[in-house]
Amino acid sequence: MLIAGCRQSEIGYYNPADNAVRFPGLISDTLYRNYSNNLFSLWFSFLSGNPMDEYADIEVPVIHMGIPPVNDIPVNVTVVQDENNAATGQYELLGGKIPAGATKGAVLLRVFNDGVLDSITRQLHLIINATTDYKCGPDDMINAVVYWNNTVTAPATTNAIRTYNFMIQSSLAYTSTSLANYSPRAHKVILAATGWQELPSYTVIYAGNLYLGYARMVDAYITDYNAAHPDDPLIHDAGGLIGTPIQARKY
Repeated sequence: MLIAGCRQSEIGYYNPADNAVRFPGLISDTLYRNYSNNLFSLWFSFLSGNPMDEYADIEVPVIHMGIPPVNDIPVNVTVVQDENNAATGQYELLGGKIPAGATKGAVLLRVFNDGVLDSITRQLHLIINATTDYKCGPDDMINAVVYWNNTVTAPATTNAIRTYNFMIQSSLAYTSTSLANYSPRAHKVILAATGWQELPSYTVIYAGNLYLGYARMVDAYITDYNAAHPDDPLIHDAGGLIGTPIQARKY
């Protein structure tokens, strides 16, 4: 559902000669290619940072048209009431601005992480509102939808499965290619501890016994996390070890 009420705002009709703010679109915004059907879309995964973080801050880009402002301009964005929207408490709008002298700015959106994001993608529909500092528009560039999730996919290759088993303690041999004891939460622990965005082939970490150091990183992460979250320690959420503590492989 697109909202196109900006031109009827009390502040006035959009005019290309006026200062205005919009989301990125197809008009010379070569850095942004996710615009279609009059809607700017932005996707975020917690896997791009730390999948165990409690929240993440997303910068939603906005474009200033006209003479660059002399001072910072606050950007007014509100949530469009939509049946597909994330609920209150699952996100927080932290404000936005066009910096002085700039033609691009951002709206900061904080999104909160929870177990539901393992299997669903949340979304939020935003619209730019006109202010006394700028008009908004054109109307087909004032809507945006932000999507976020924390979905991790089980490794699909035997080499990546081995990497998982190299890192996580179980009854399986560390060279095993079985996913019998795989759990998404343990997978995320590996990513959080190592900084990987996906599990590499075990051949990458086998050379020079690098896996020993990575396993110690996983062990240290688990120790620190459990100490900081005594009421919510790291537990396997699937597989043959479901309900038991996640442990790093010991060598």
